[in-house]
Amino acid sequence: MTQTTIHEAKTHLSRLIRQALDGEEVVIANRDKPLVRLEALASARPSQKFGGLRHWAKRKGKDFNSATLNRAIEQDFRQPQRGDPLPSK
Repeated sequence: MTQTTIHEAKTHLSRLIRQALDGEEVVIANRDKPLVRLEALASARPSQKFGGLRHWAKRKGKDFNSATLNRAIEQDFRQPQRGDPLPSK
C-alpha cells in the first residue's frame, strides 16, 4: 500500500495512476489522516497478453538455429582446454 499526501499526489499523479493500474493500493491522505483510495476500474486494467514474441519469430534469420552457426558460437564461448593451441590473432 502506498500512502501519499495531497501535495505529493498532485505532483506525482501519473506515477500513482500507474501504480493503481498495476493493482497496488494507493491512499491519499491529509497529513496522516487517510482521505481517499485511488483504485483502477476493472475495464481499465491491462489484460495479460500471451505470445508477445510472435513478431520476433517473423524477423529472425533463416540460419537462426543452424548447426554451423551454433558451432561458431560455441567456439567463441568455449573455455580453452589443456593442450589447445593458443589462438592466433
